[in-house]
Amino acid sequence: MGFYEDDFHVRYFDLGENNVLSITGLMNLLQEIAGMHSSYVGYGLNDIDKTGLTWFLLYWKIKIFDKPKWNTKLHIKTWARKLEKVSSFRDFEVYDNNEKLIAIASSKWALLDVNTNSVSRIPECMNEEYGTIEDSVFDTPIDAKIKESENAKSKDGKEALDILLSDKERIDLVLLDVFMPFDGREV
Repeated sequence: MGFYEDDFHVRYFDLGENNVLSITGLMNLLQEIAGMHSSYVGYGLNDIDKTGLTWFLLYWKIKIFDKPKWNTKLHIKTWARKLEKVSSFRDFEVYDNNEKLIAIASSKWALLDVNTNSVSRIPECMNEEYGTIEDSVFDTPIDAKIKESENAKSKDGKEALDILLSDKERIDLVLLDVFMPFDGREV
C-alpha cells in the first residue's frame, strides 16, 4: 500500500484562536487519516470484532509552518514508517489548497489486543499490508522519549496537551512536542 492520502477541509470545530486551525484540530485530522489508512488495510475501527486489535496513540512530534483558516482544503499524506515488535511509527505531511507544505508530524502507536486488554506484538504481515516506507519527515526521527518542550505552551497554556507515553512497563505523562514558528524564524 505505502502512502495513503486524502483531502479534508478545516472545520469550524478545528479552529482555535484567530479562527485558524488549532493544534487539537490538526491532531484530529491526522488521527482521522491514520484511521482511514488502517481501515483500508483491514485494521480499522470496523475491523476490531474480526481482528481483536486496535491501535492506540503514544505520542506526537509536530512542526507547523502555517495555520490555515476555516474551510481551507487540506491534502494530507501519511505512511507507516517503521513497525517494531510492539510499536509503530507513522509520518504525515499536510498541504494547503495551494500545495504548500503547512505541517509535518511523526507519531508512535502501539497495538492493543482488545480481548486481553494488553499490548500485542505486531504481526509480520502488517509490514506488507501497510507497505512501510522508511522516509521520515524529520531529520532526526522521534525516539523513545520526548522531553517537555516550552514550544508546546501557548501564552495562556491552552495549547499544552498531555500525552501518554509508554516506556516498557510504565507510563509517563509528558507534553506534546510542537514547533510553531509564527515569526518566520526557523525552529
